[in-house]
Amino acid sequence: MARKCDQCNGTGRCNHCKGSGKKNYPGYGKPSDDPCVWCNGSGVCQWCRGRGER
Repeated sequence: MARKCDQCNGTGRCNHCKGSGKKNYPGYGKPSDDPCVWCNGSGVCQWCRGRGER
């Protein structure tokens, strides 16, 4: 049995942008149009490639 990905907690979504594909600016209260630098705007976890498992 495969183990769930530690980075996305098994969701398959990018942990940094929560799957939105947009860069988050904490404290500003509005979403950004800039792509997330961790997933290149895909919204997919780059550690597990969206599978949710290691």
